[in-house]
Amino acid sequence: LPVPAELKKLIEDKLKQFPQYRSVLECAACLGYEFRAYVLAESLGKQRLETLELLNQIEDETGILRDVRETDDYFAFCSSFMMKTIRDKLSISGKGPRETEVPQIVREYHARIAEVLEKSLNDSNAVIYDVARNYYAAGKSHVSNAMKFSLQASETAAAGYEFTMAKKYMDMALECAEVSG
Repeated sequence: LPVPAELKKLIEDKLKQFPQYRSVLECAACLGYEFRAYVLAESLGKQRLETLELLNQIEDETGILRDVRETDDYFAFCSSFMMKTIRDKLSISGKGPRETEVPQIVREYHARIAEVLEKSLNDSNAVIYDVARNYYAAGKSHVSNAMKFSLQASETAAAGYEFTMAKKYMDMALECAEVSG
């Protein structure tokens, strides 16, 4: 569903009103609707406690994010509308290495997120999808990792009989191969 114009304007005004939170919100929007605080902290090069304090301030002062209290270490955007508006306003698309309209800072957030998530690959196969998507969105300078992890994600999906998802990641790997020459 499209974001209603009035709601979009309200969210954009909040972003302007609290510029000190922009980097945290940008990186969080790269992570998705719901995200782990430790991944956000490591991706921003901040201490976890400092990040938790920032997230609490953002929740208290803006209402853009909320602490998912029933699950340790998770925060979320208060609504999918908020996340979509922030992603649109800050040009966060998740598009791959061929996309030319992605700001460098957004590509850097994706690269850092992928690097943090890559460290936890042994904990869960599900993380492979996030690693692949973030390296893919990190641009041409990370195309070899994007290809490698997209292939692994495709194999993981195929092993789980999720063939549509397997094709998606195979297409991402193919694009990366074409870009790398």
